Amino acid sequence: MTVLFTLCWHRCAALLLCVCALAPAFAADDLVLSRGVLMDPAHSLGIDEVQGQAFRPVQGPIGRGFTPAAVWLRIEVAPSPLPELRLVVQPAQLDDVRLYRPRQGQPGGWEVEQLGDQRPFAQRAVPEVYPTFAFQPNATGPTVLYLRVATTSAMQVHARVFSPTGSMAFDSSVHTFLGVYCGMLLAMMVFALVCWRVTRDPLWGLDTLFQLASMLFMFFIMGFAGQYLFPQQPHWADLGVPLLAATHLFVASLFFWRFLMSFRVPRWTSLVYLLPMAVYPLLLYWILSGDPRSAMVVNGNLLLMENLGGVVILFFLKADDRRLLWMVRTLYAGLVVYIFYFVLPLLGLSRMTELHLYPAVLANFFTGVMLQVILARRTQLQIRDKWRLEADMRQLDQQLKGEVARHAATSSFLSMMMHELKTPLAAIRLATQSLTGGRVDDDAAQRERRLTNIQKAVDNIDGVLERCVEVDRLEQGALAVQKQPHDVASLVTDWTSIEPQRNRLKLQLPASLMAEVDAPLTCLMLRNLVHNALNYSPPGSAVDVVLAEQDDGFAVTVRNPVGRAGAPDAEQLFGKYYRADTAKHLTGTGLGLYWVRRVAEMLGGTVRYRSERGDGGVDNVVFELWLPS
Repeated sequence: MTVLFTLCWHRCAALLLCVCALAPAFAADDLVLSRGVLMDPAHSLGIDEVQGQAFRPVQGPIGRGFTPAAVWLRIEVAPSPLPELRLVVQPAQLDDVRLYRPRQGQPGGWEVEQLGDQRPFAQRAVPEVYPTFAFQPNATGPTVLYLRVATTSAMQVHARVFSPTGSMAFDSSVHTFLGVYCGMLLAMMVFALVCWRVTRDPLWGLDTLFQLASMLFMFFIMGFAGQYLFPQQPHWADLGVPLLAATHLFVASLFFWRFLMSFRVPRWTSLVYLLPMAVYPLLLYWILSGDPRSAMVVNGNLLLMENLGGVVILFFLKADDRRLLWMVRTLYAGLVVYIFYFVLPLLGLSRMTELHLYPAVLANFFTGVMLQVILARRTQLQIRDKWRLEADMRQLDQQLKGEVARHAATSSFLSMMMHELKTPLAAIRLATQSLTGGRVDDDAAQRERRLTNIQKAVDNIDGVLERCVEVDRLEQGALAVQKQPHDVASLVTDWTSIEPQRNRLKLQLPASLMAEVDAPLTCLMLRNLVHNALNYSPPGSAVDVVLAEQDDGFAVTVRNPVGRAGAPDAEQLFGKYYRADTAKHLTGTGLGLYWVRRVAEMLGGTVRYRSERGDGGVDNVVFELWLPS
């Protein structure tokens, strides 16, 4: 949002700067006492016939639309003691501008000077951007001048008289204005180009073309092309104005057509922008074949139709962002104001003012600024939506990974259960069938062995289920910790005294070791480590259990020689359901060490694994459980 508001502020400030640059031109002293206008539809009037005609008084600029008629102006200039005054005629793209001034020393005689954009700029006596005539004023009475104008472009004429100093100041202000204006258009074009390179949004690319067309069009209609690019070839400067006017409308139509499609408007509304694009080749044909007036009449009417059609389109715009919708409506409202204030006078339907001498200046700049503000907001929303989509994708990816992990865990759990329960169930089935199928005689020893196998299988199943329940309680957060002072050495002694294979255990315990512990959890962790050592060590081998006070806590070390299954994988040892392929012949869940590590971490302790070389070159597996006291 900060970037967007900064953009709006800078563009509005630039618009104000452009107006300020024009202010000196509008405020310059005008030495004209009165103006009159006379239309010459047949181009048949000469200076002698004109003097006898009645001129209609006018104030300021005149506009007659795209008329083929010539226009005569009778200009009465105030007396002046200066040896020279200058008549400045606006705008620059007038084809034929002729000044009839009194011939010095010959009362009633007239001398004529011809300027206009069809004559080389290099031949002008006064090298200013607008057609400028020098003449000697009457020091005691008014000086009467006659100005004849004919053009194929829109007939808009404003003639003013300045002193030489005022004329140069006026020309300087026009240069300043164009520099500021084109500089801002260039900045907007570069900004749009950068945005297009970053976002690859076609609308930013079209906006770049729109700003470029606006800048070139402005350079030509203000007369600077004839002054700086083609001072000896006026044909190209004159031809560039209608060509750029038609091209500018084509680019604007293409932009708005693509632009409105993003607002989900009905397709039939796009016809108002597709028509100018379809007519563009015809306009080029008229211009290049020598009929620019017809091209400009059609171009002006298409522009009027587009902007009026925009009013209808406003009712069909749809956007999820209300601020963006408000911006678009503001743009179209401004263009409607442009129609009634700028276009209608060019068609001769309303009164001209000095601002109408620059018909496309403020409108194009306003449109360019608003388009960039709208596109910036649109891009901001797209980036926000992209971030949200990426966040949703990351969340979905995490959920998917979680589901995959849960599926893998479930699959591993089921596989483990099927594997671990299959052997004891098969033993139970075989022993039961032997007892009930009559294949066992009355020998009590055989019956006792069968019953013992059944009990052992049931104990294995019970051990598997018990470890699953323990892990489930841990992962569900239902494992409550209740620490109380205990003699850990007594806990180890008491537990090992009931271990069926206690004869294999070699205890190294202190006389007493007091600590704040959860006795049941401590005994369960010790049981898992000791059973792991008993199961995976060679049958009949000794298992060392060492209890020692250590670093604000105590450590229980369980050491056993490597058995048939070999040494475990240190990286996967504490993983859930991990069992080495060489250990599949033993009953187990792969949950014991996983549970010990999780519980140890929950109690603030650690469990570590290492291998070491024992006496006689035998490899030992060592687990060390450390718990705080």
